[in-house]
Amino acid sequence: MVSAIVLAGGFSSRMGMDKGLIQFWGKPMIQRSLEIASEVTDDIIIIANKEGYEQFGYPVHRDILKGKGPIGGIHSGLTHSNTAHNLVLACDLPMLSADFLQYLLDQCSEEDLIVVPRHGDQLEPLCAIYHRDCLLLIEKAATSSDLSLHGFIQCNTVKFIDIDENMPYYSPYLFRNVNTIEDLHALERTSDED
Repeated sequence: MVSAIVLAGGFSSRMGMDKGLIQFWGKPMIQRSLEIASEVTDDIIIIANKEGYEQFGYPVHRDILKGKGPIGGIHSGLTHSNTAHNLVLACDLPMLSADFLQYLLDQCSEEDLIVVPRHGDQLEPLCAIYHRDCLLLIEKAATSSDLSLHGFIQCNTVKFIDIDENMPYYSPYLFRNVNTIEDLHALERTSDED
């Protein structure tokens, strides 16, 4: 059994509005993450510090450690999770697919603490699997001066899943995230062309 922890997007300062609730393909962007997560698990929680996320019908929890960015969101998610392995998803990766998430889960064994996709030199720690046993490590990182999730990944034992065009369910837009309105419109146009 695995849980999905969907992170609603923090301050969304570059977007200028609540990232998770912005419309993408006619629905709130977080809804896309919730829909694909629901194809691989029934156990889903949302981590959000703003109002409006109860509408999706899943438990919503706020950050326990405030102002810590994504690492704080993962900490809160693992704290509230009831399962050993947890699929952590950012709300701003609308081109992910349930098939890819299942592929990622299939690469995870019982003893794996953290499983992170890697394409080239890019790591994707916000589309990754975290075991509850790394909660204390996450908490230590979240209370340190370095809140970098990439730094945390590089300092711990991680199983990397290398992703390239020869892998199942690959798309060049798979990990394309949305930080600005321009990103949003560009990705919508690209998707329309495919």
